[in-house]
Order: sequence, then C-alpha cells, then structure tokens
Amino acid sequence: MSFYEYSKGVSLKILSVLNILCRTIKTQEIVTVHDLVQILTSLQRIQTFYIRISLQKFALLTNIKGNG
Repeated sequence: MSFYEYSKGVSLKILSVLNILCRTIKTQEIVTVHDLVQILTSLQRIQTFYIRISLQKFALLTNIKGNG
C-alpha cells in the first residue's frame, strides 16, 4: 500500500467519524457500540498515520543532515 493510498484511506475514515458524530448530534440518537468501535478504530488509525508522517519527516531530515 502506497503512502497516498494510506492517507486517502485515513481521510475517508476521518469523514466517516465526522459523519457519525454529526448524525448523532442532529438526531440525538444513542451512539451504538459499533459506532464507538468505528470512532476508536479511526482515531487509532489517525494517530498511527501522524506518527508515521513524523517518523518519515525525521528520517528525511536525518538523511539530509547525514549526507550534507
């Protein structure tokens, strides 16, 4: 899986979470366990995504400093 595909997947997950939250707020319905699992899974993926970006930036900077 390429970085682009991964980031696209994470973006879709973010939209999915926002959609669930908006639907819940609008209808004031009770969030189901499935919705909570989706939200938590999405947040975990978002966290992993940002950690991966940070590591890539760090590796890039380290590589530039090492070769410079």
